[in-house]
Amino acid sequence: MMYNIFHGLAPTYLCTFKRVADIHSHNTRKSENCYVVPHVKSHGSKSFMYNGAKVWNNLPKYIKCTKTKDEFKNKCKKYLFNTMQDKEKNEFVM
Repeated sequence: MMYNIFHGLAPTYLCTFKRVADIHSHNTRKSENCYVVPHVKSHGSKSFMYNGAKVWNNLPKYIKCTKTKDEFKNKCKKYLFNTMQDKEKNEFVM
């Protein structure tokens, strides 16, 4: 869904995310392709707005900038699988 929101393909009621680049004018490393993560309390951490922005911001730039949704899905699955595999290796090595 975040891919659709980023590329303007989602319904308008979901496109309420604010980009970091729209908030301030100075560029930072991640400002061009990232969303503002809202400040929330305990129950707000379960919302789509919070989790969607957080997960999207943690993806590498090469995944966010893919041209097609199928390519995005494939790269995202590979990235998440490799990340999970690395975490599991580190847990059991110690």
